Amino acid sequence: MEVKKISLLNTGRFSKLEIPLAPLDGLNSNVTVFVGNNGSGKTSILKSLATSLSWLVSRIQTEKGNGTPIPELVIKNSENFAALQISVEDFNSIQDDESHKPISTETYTWRVVKARKGRRTQFTSDYSGATELASQYRNILSEDEKSSLPLIAFYSVERVVL
Repeated sequence: MEVKKISLLNTGRFSKLEIPLAPLDGLNSNVTVFVGNNGSGKTSILKSLATSLSWLVSRIQTEKGNGTPIPELVIKNSENFAALQISVEDFNSIQDDESHKPISTETYTWRVVKARKGRRTQFTSDYSGATELASQYRNILSEDEKSSLPLIAFYSVERVVL
């Protein structure tokens, strides 16, 4: 599984931000690096990624699992809502007979939305991509307990001292 893109709308300091993640066409790299001054939004991006992926992790654990919601404090000032959308590619189980490598990939997308209390938004959360991908992983695990899952790790680096 590869995370291909994350989009943030009214999240943290960002009104609208779309980030394609490595590997990208034409670039020979599997690494995406975020560099910026303090307060530029690096942590907001990483927390948004973790929030989005938490819905996949929860749905692998249980079919209707709930991931981490967007905290209301993350909604950009004066906006009614925040939204995160993630697109991932997963290699299908059909393999090349000679190389045994996957022949194709499938893209899964899901969206997490949070409205401020007492406010409306035209956007709604859509977890269908996470549900579909999680179902595939649960099927694979059911057929072969030695099969592997994608590794998703997040270590918060908060610099605030109480």
